[in-house]
Amino acid sequence: MIAVENVTPVPQVVRWRFGTGVGLFVLGASCPLAIPFVAFTSLGLGWKVSLSGLLVLGIPELLWLAAAAVMGKSGLTWIKQRALRMIRAQVAQEVSLRRYRVGLFLFVLPLLFVLLVPYCGGYIPVLDSHLIWFHVGGALLFLTSLLVLGGDFWDKLGALFVHEAKAVFPNAAEPHQNQCNHENTKESNDER
Repeated sequence: MIAVENVTPVPQVVRWRFGTGVGLFVLGASCPLAIPFVAFTSLGLGWKVSLSGLLVLGIPELLWLAAAAVMGKSGLTWIKQRALRMIRAQVAQEVSLRRYRVGLFLFVLPLLFVLLVPYCGGYIPVLDSHLIWFHVGGALLFLTSLLVLGGDFWDKLGALFVHEAKAVFPNAAEPHQNQCNHENTKESNDER
């Protein structure tokens, strides 16, 4: 049986304003995709560089600002709630030991790559010609690791930014004591 989720309806913003705002947001996010088209135009090099830079930093932000102005606070709040709900639905709170170890590997691998490339990059010839793809792949691995590691790991990362947070490690002696207490209880039950 499929559970019906409580989804808040589209905000009471005028429908055309909400649709226009979403369109402006998507247009802003897709602006960098127009850079190859600018590169193949007959414009001068200075114009190409300027337009490419604006398509990455400038035009998207202005379009997002315009989207926020058109949608209003209620439209932005609705989009934020929907996005957070979709992300939380994909992340498990607790994960298995195997999944945790795989997630840690995916988390540490890009960090090691970024730390070691400045020192060892000259010994790997393929890095010089394809460095950007290694960085993009590392960023995707890093983001994937956060989803694989689960919500408990996100809480651990969040605790890094809280001054009063304290690490609590599981006591290694506790399971052994519980096992000994269980055996003592079993022996005392056998004597009765």
